[in-house]
Amino acid sequence: MYKLMESSGGYSLIHTKGLTKEEAEKEMEHHSEFFPECDWWIEPHNEDDDKEDKPRHYNKDACDGWEDIYNRY
Repeated sequence: MYKLMESSGGYSLIHTKGLTKEEAEKEMEHHSEFFPECDWWIEPHNEDDDKEDKPRHYNKDACDGWEDIYNRY
């Protein structure tokens, strides 16, 4: 299995995973034509690609900015 990778602005990410070699090449050609400002390439699929990110849990009283500390309303 293969994955289609994309890079734009210095960040690379998986665009599509679980593709055959032929599907990946077809998708890369298609996306390269419509999005020439991005870099596209194919990589082999590895076991880390199947791991899902764990959801983040936040404290209900968490503070992420001065608005939370100094509530004016």
